[in-house]
Amino acid sequence: MAKRQFSIFRNISMALEAGFILPFVYLLSLFPFEKLFGISKSIGFFLFKISPQKKQEILENLKVINPQKPWSNKELDWIGSVLMGYPLRIFVETIKLGRMGFQDRISYMRIVHPQVFAYGYRLQQEKIPVIFITLHAGNWEFYGQLMNDLGFRMASVVERQFNPFLDKHFQYLRRKIGIIPVYNEISQLKPIIQYLKSGDSVALVADQNHWFDPVFIDFFGHEAAAPKGIANLILRTQAQLMYGASFYCGQGKYLFESFVPGCFELSDNKEQNVIDIMTFVYRYFESVILKDLSNWYSLGFSRWNLTRESLAEWKKNPDSDPW
Repeated sequence: MAKRQFSIFRNISMALEAGFILPFVYLLSLFPFEKLFGISKSIGFFLFKISPQKKQEILENLKVINPQKPWSNKELDWIGSVLMGYPLRIFVETIKLGRMGFQDRISYMRIVHPQVFAYGYRLQQEKIPVIFITLHAGNWEFYGQLMNDLGFRMASVVERQFNPFLDKHFQYLRRKIGIIPVYNEISQLKPIIQYLKSGDSVALVADQNHWFDPVFIDFFGHEAAAPKGIANLILRTQAQLMYGASFYCGQGKYLFESFVPGCFELSDNKEQNVIDIMTFVYRYFESVILKDLSNWYSLGFSRWNLTRESLAEWKKNPDSDPW
């Protein structure tokens, strides 16, 4: 996503928005870490109730993931409340994490298969690049800090926030907790490749909606647009692939898992290799999402609406909305 240019009036409105949001999230950061899930969920419940369109989007996605299940209003309220409170919780938790020392942070961590993290660290010591694939689940910012605490030299590819003032502040918070943010933009491709070639690691959140030159793959039995660039980066750098995700497990605690996937066959057909790699990645995403649907933030967005046909129409008329 490229850097945006706004009029002076739009900049003023965004400055006012940031002027309200930042004091509010810093006020919430005074609460204990274990209380933040409940607080954000309560605020999310209010936002969910006044957002009927969001409820419909979530329901449509749930019907794709599990078409056989009749979803009750109670289940929808729970999932919707958690999802609508997600951005606030991540923002406030990131502030809290920046104030904690390692001994305090570790009390909120549960690490599954620590030997996998040790393996990844050993690869770095041997100057073997690692591409770490995760998704919008649990607290991915906390995961980035965990990797920093474990000694990984890792850059994280991030999306630019719509509000430039909030974006700048969130980048500051990321750096404060040890995350090296790199924008998901073409201009940043060269630094990312150089980072990998030097034997360091790059983390990618790879489940976002993608409309610019995507590859279409099967995702929960329906065709979905996936970012082609991730597979191209793997093929170009020959980096070791690792998976990871976090899960909220109550009382402010997060469970962190990571593993090294099995090898996949590559052919001389680059286009097919891209499809195979992204299908491989999205099979892992399916397993994470099914563990706890409310843990997957992207469930709150239209994930399967972009089709080959709508993308073709958009290319004819770039001013239209491909979604």
